[in-house]
Amino acid sequence: MAREIPTASRGENLRFLLAYTAATLLRGPYAHGPRGASLAARLDATTHALRAAQEIRRRHGGLIWMPRWTPGTTGRTLLVLAPEDVEAVLSGPAELYSPDSPDKHGMAVFQPDGLSLSRGRMRRDRRDFAEYVLDSHAPRHRLCDRITRIVRTEMTFPGQITHAEAGLAFRRIARRILFGDPARDDEMTTDILRALRSDANWDVNWRAVRRLRGRRDAKLLELFTRRVSGYVRTATAGSLMSQFADAPICADPSGQVAQWLMAFESTTTAVLQCLALLSTHPHQRAEAVRNEDYLRACFMEAVRLWDPVPSITRATTGDADLRGAHLPEDTSLLIPVGLLQRDDERLDYADRFAPEIWLNGTAERDWTISPFSRGEAGCPGRDLATLVAMTALSTLLRGHRYALAAPEISASRPLPRTIDTFAIKLVALPGPVDTRAQTDQEVSQSAAGS
Repeated sequence: MAREIPTASRGENLRFLLAYTAATLLRGPYAHGPRGASLAARLDATTHALRAAQEIRRRHGGLIWMPRWTPGTTGRTLLVLAPEDVEAVLSGPAELYSPDSPDKHGMAVFQPDGLSLSRGRMRRDRRDFAEYVLDSHAPRHRLCDRITRIVRTEMTFPGQITHAEAGLAFRRIARRILFGDPARDDEMTTDILRALRSDANWDVNWRAVRRLRGRRDAKLLELFTRRVSGYVRTATAGSLMSQFADAPICADPSGQVAQWLMAFESTTTAVLQCLALLSTHPHQRAEAVRNEDYLRACFMEAVRLWDPVPSITRATTGDADLRGAHLPEDTSLLIPVGLLQRDDERLDYADRFAPEIWLNGTAERDWTISPFSRGEAGCPGRDLATLVAMTALSTLLRGHRYALAAPEISASRPLPRTIDTFAIKLVALPGPVDTRAQTDQEVSQSAAGS
């Protein structure tokens, strides 16, 4: 007998849409903005969304039909909240549970030829291409030495680190890694992509407005593609572009670059979050300075606590059986990992900084803990992003001690579920760098003195 999937009530739909979907749209699905992030943090949107999801799960179980969560689309979305169902979807074949879901249609504004919007043979070819260029299965990227040199030279923040300053540095890093050193100061290419991503936000929110911008977006996309293609033709030795010639054949290889550039923005966010945690957790900071594996665990924990990509969406390409529940073709699935990773009904470490879960196998065993996603459709750039982040963190931690001036985070209280990353400000502390574990009082006094 098939497992029956319940449908959420109108009240449950409304509560979840207001708490989760509205906050997603407020921040900007494809281009986060400081105003939306600030308002979401003030409202503590993640807590409200988590409580709504937990109530739905208590009443209906781990699979629930909801209205399609993206405005402008029709039909239903399957909300996936049970750990067993999350694992079944993410560990299932990507050909059946495709990342190319209707909820990603806004990406077509800035990466119509991207891997995330591909299916069948096209997806496999683009996946093979991305995995080769990003060196996804290697213990060490073939360009590791050059990448680490680039990151180290850009990690110079005299006095303080803010989101704006870190963003500029990581944009330079992204362009040097992708295109080569001549592109270090090519802010125009980045700005064009940012404009397209901002318009993609409108594609999600108001299609009528997007139609008015369609002609402009077409010109911007043509310009962005032309600039990227120019870097491909004149590929600088040691850049990711230089790897295209030997990579598996892929239709529109330059069409994959927009996703990679955008991913560096998430890396910026994760690095700042990790620094904020380490600056307020002196014992963990001391261990992270001494132990590279522990530092990596701290980085992954920062992504778990405040995932820059809080939703995983999939769509079935045929009839599927999800642990006894029948899913028809073209079922849209939503896994709100940003909520599940802070699920205090299941996780005793939900609201604390717990790097140990990445070292003792706890995070690996729980598929709801899925920053970067998992399985066949997991992020092919995870290892490259981690390499960049680890190099940045180790460079900064060995050069300075930092105190968190904003926002307010303390090791003695549960961590906030919603954070305004744009507001992060880290102040370099005077005196020599050491690896001892300062007390919270010492850190606060130093920050006040700065």
